Amino acid sequence: MDWLSILSPLELLKAIISWFKRPKIEVTFRHAPGQQENEFCHLRTNPQFGSKSWFFRLKVNNVRRDTAEMADVRVEKIEEEVSGEFKELSISPFFLHWANEQGDNSRNLHHDTPVFVDVVYTVEDVQEFFVFHKPKHAGAGIPSRLSPGKYKFTVKILAPNIRPPVKKTLLIAFDGNWEALSLELRNG
Repeated sequence: MDWLSILSPLELLKAIISWFKRPKIEVTFRHAPGQQENEFCHLRTNPQFGSKSWFFRLKVNNVRRDTAEMADVRVEKIEEEVSGEFKELSISPFFLHWANEQGDNSRNLHHDTPVFVDVVYTVEDVQEFFVFHKPKHAGAGIPSRLSPGKYKFTVKILAPNIRPPVKKTLLIAFDGNWEALSLELRNG
C-alpha cells in the first residue's frame, strides 16, 4: 500500500481490517522430565535405531482468520553452555521438520488448526540427542546430533504474511540419560 492510498477512507479501512485479520501464531510446549506422554512428547520405537526413543515437538497454532501461507520453523542459531556462558555454535540456519509430513515442504497454517513441528529426540542407550531438521539439510553442515549439555535454540516461525516473524527460545538440557532430556520454551 502506498502513502497516497491512506488518503482514501476505503483503502485505509481495508488496511486496518487486513492488519487485524493477519495471522497470529502461538507456539506452545508442555513437559517435564519424568512426566508421561502427552501431545508434545511421545515414547516410540525409533525405526532408525530399533530402540525406544522420546520425541519432543512444539505446537504451532494460527489464532486469527487469515491463513499463514508457506510457513516454516527455522533454527536461527544454537548456543551451548560452556563454563556458565552460552557460546554460539558455528551452524547454518535450518528448518525443523513438520510432524507427520513426509517431505521438506512448507505448510499453510489455517485458523485454529494446530500443527506440530518436530524438534529433538533421544534414543535408549545413546548418550547424544538428535535434531529433527528437514531431510534436505542432511549433510549440509547442520548438526544432527548433540552431546550432553545445555543448549539454547533460537527459532523463528516464518511465512510471507507473518510480520514480524515469531521468535522463541528453546532451552534444552540433556545429561546423557535418554529419559531425562528437558525442553523449556521461552519468548524471544
